[in-house]
Amino acid sequence: MKNIEQFCKETGFTFVKDGEVGFGRKCVGILDERESFLEYQPIDSKTYETIGQHTVAIEKAPPNAYHKSTCLAVLMDNIDEIEAIEQLEQWIGAILAAGYVLKDYVEGNSVNALLGKANGKYLADKE
Repeated sequence: MKNIEQFCKETGFTFVKDGEVGFGRKCVGILDERESFLEYQPIDSKTYETIGQHTVAIEKAPPNAYHKSTCLAVLMDNIDEIEAIEQLEQWIGAILAAGYVLKDYVEGNSVNALLGKANGKYLADKE
């Protein structure tokens, strides 16, 4: 898990192996400072336009990535925890190799906004 550990050390974010995404779907992933899974292609809630993206995160998303939201989470629907962690490890390895920056954004119509956590960061291409 060297890639996951390095990414968490660099960002201050948290790796979880007992997470849930969507409606109670078990996953592993990276939680940001708001304790939400880190986004890599957030959408503006008013215009529905892409705010930004991390191209490699999109292109290298593993087969079991949670695709209903562009966040760093790997579902354990059809695989075990070990395989899910390995998929996340390889995914983050590709992100680290490509480089990244964290950018600020505000979520308008979301659960985070309702909970007072609208301000967050997303994973973007290295500039």
